[in-house]
Amino acid sequence: MSPFNGLGAFLRSKKPKLPTPQSTTPNADYKLRMPYWLPFAKIGAVIGVPLILLSLCGQPALRMQYTWNGNGLFPVYFKCDYLTLFDGWRHIENRGGTYCPVIGLFPLDLSKLLFS
Repeated sequence: MSPFNGLGAFLRSKKPKLPTPQSTTPNADYKLRMPYWLPFAKIGAVIGVPLILLSLCGQPALRMQYTWNGNGLFPVYFKCDYLTLFDGWRHIENRGGTYCPVIGLFPLDLSKLLFS
């Protein structure tokens, strides 16, 4: 037996490592590994979350016009006109003279949406 047998076996075992092949389409690889139901869940969330928020909180409205009396520090509002997102104009008459916020939330009236 040759004394270099062990060294030759050692050198033969250390083969150069080849670089791992990189994907040329990483986005497509990611989309192919995604579960099939994930895009449907994303679409459901995009549509469902705003509908749930509208039903719970109400639709936003912007105060466009108002009538008030008193001084500038403590105004007493009598009429406030709001422009809502889906219903159009909302006219509010304050008999108690409460404050009309600039942005208000009103309940969503589905009859105006569906039957108009």
